Amino acid sequence: MKKFSLKQEIYHFQKDAKSVERREKKTNRRMKTKTMGKRELFITNEITREITPYIQTFLKECEEESQIEAIKIYINCFGGSLNALFSILDMIKNCKCPIYTVDIGEADSAAALILAAGTKRFITQNSRVMLHEVQISMFIDLQPTSAVRAQMKEFEIFNDRFFTELSKLTKKERSVLEKDIIGKDLYLSAKEAIEYGVVDEIVTPEIIEQYQLNKKVQIKKENKTMMTKEEMISALKKDFDVDVEKLQIELSNEKKKNEVLEKVGKEQKVLLDAAKAKLANIEADLENKKKNEIITRAISEMKIYPSEKETYLSNFKTAEDLEKFVNKLEPKLNNKARGTTDNDDGGSQFDDATQRAIDKGAISKEDAEKFILNKKEEE
Repeated sequence: MKKFSLKQEIYHFQKDAKSVERREKKTNRRMKTKTMGKRELFITNEITREITPYIQTFLKECEEESQIEAIKIYINCFGGSLNALFSILDMIKNCKCPIYTVDIGEADSAAALILAAGTKRFITQNSRVMLHEVQISMFIDLQPTSAVRAQMKEFEIFNDRFFTELSKLTKKERSVLEKDIIGKDLYLSAKEAIEYGVVDEIVTPEIIEQYQLNKKVQIKKENKTMMTKEEMISALKKDFDVDVEKLQIELSNEKKKNEVLEKVGKEQKVLLDAAKAKLANIEADLENKKKNEIITRAISEMKIYPSEKETYLSNFKTAEDLEKFVNKLEPKLNNKARGTTDNDDGGSQFDDATQRAIDKGAISKEDAEKFILNKKEEE
């Protein structure tokens, strides 16, 4: 297998010699087509050794034709070979004609240096520039350490030349450039490229006229005026078959329907809230009725005093809880309090518990007597 040194450029072409030859012929035809009869050159493909002879020939022919008339190089390229780059830079430096370079899309890596090497350097409004440190792809077999060191040394030479040229063209300190682009890609908009020193001006109709640039890079000026409502409606109907007036009527009808539905919904909500409130009142009345029935039964069973009725009603929220509590109570009045036994000693007719309740004011004596009389009547 053939070994490649680091200084040699590695291209992703097919290994077949015929394919390489066809590619060279195609590049030759392309270059001649783009430069024939004009002092304009378009670099839109990878910058390789293949195109450098044709660029050299083109510049030489233009120089022989006239050293006063400018040469225009239009760039929309993602970069390429370092050897080819330095060769093209030398051609531009040694050419006696003024050379205008114009970024018409993308000027990355090696293409950015060619852009910056022009006598006058321009960029279209939406184009950009990308700078990064030297990158070399290589395919190598096992090699001695000394050979690898030699190749790395050569790589450093390439990198040093790259930064030296970039520093001269942008008039920036090398330390600043290294800080900005080593280890990353630095993308610059048209305005940022001017500030960075890569280009001089943004292309405008006036620039195109002044420097006689290719009309294709001109962005046409249009007198933009606001469309009237009628014009917009007409354009929508004509171009997109959209009947705006019909849509407006439909939207208006839908809006009215939504308003009616919203009104009905509010009315139904009011009725529902009223029904819920009425139901809650009915449930509260039923609950109170049940609690009153429970209290009445507890009083009849002598488990609570009539005077305690309101206390029990207010302390228990549900009839269920009240009933559970009352069921656990024992009768407070015994047979003596009911008057079913004779009181031989002439003492009180009430038992001790009832008498203590009367003394404490929990029940009046009249209520206790009335309670006893009621029980006697029931029996």
